[in-house]
Amino acid sequence: QRLFRGMTGLIAWIAVVAPALVLAPMHWSDLTENFTEQLLALDNLLVMALIFPLLKACHELGHGFACKARGGEVHDMGIMLMVLFPIPYVDASSSSAFVRKTDRMVVGAAGMLTELFIAALAFYAWLLLEPGLVRSLAYNTVVLASVSTLVFNANPLLRYDGYYMLSDLVGSAN
Repeated sequence: QRLFRGMTGLIAWIAVVAPALVLAPMHWSDLTENFTEQLLALDNLLVMALIFPLLKACHELGHGFACKARGGEVHDMGIMLMVLFPIPYVDASSSSAFVRKTDRMVVGAAGMLTELFIAALAFYAWLLLEPGLVRSLAYNTVVLASVSTLVFNANPLLRYDGYYMLSDLVGSAN
C-alpha cells in the first residue's frame, strides 16, 4: 500500500511513464500507420475484447488500493455485465468522506494512473518485440490504456473519474 502513497510511488510512476512519453513521438509514424484499419479489423476487435476487462480490472484495483492506502474502505468489488460484456468495478466511494480533497482526487486519478503505467510498459514491450501476436497484444494494450482512458475517464464532461476529480478541484458537489 505504501507504493500508492507518497514520493516513492510518484517517482516510480514518473520513471516508467516519462521515458515512454519521450519515446512515443519518435515512433509516432509506426504507432499510427494504418491505425483505423488495424484497430477495426475483426480479429483485432476480438483481441481488444479480451484485453479490455483485464485492463479495467487493473484500473479498478488502482482505485481500490489508493482508497485503502488513504484509510478508506473498499467493501465491494466484482464484475458486472453491460450488454453481456464483463466490466470490473470497485466501490471506492468511501473516499468521498476524506477530509483532504487531494486524497479524493488521488483516488479518482489512481485508475488512470495505473492504466498509463501499464500503457508505458506495453509500449516498451511493443518496441522490443518482433511482429506477431504478442506485439499485437502490446499495441492494443497501449491504445486501450492510453487513448481510451484519457478520452473517456479523464474527460470531465462524462461522469467518470475526470468529472469527480474536477468536482473536488473546484469544490462543487457532484
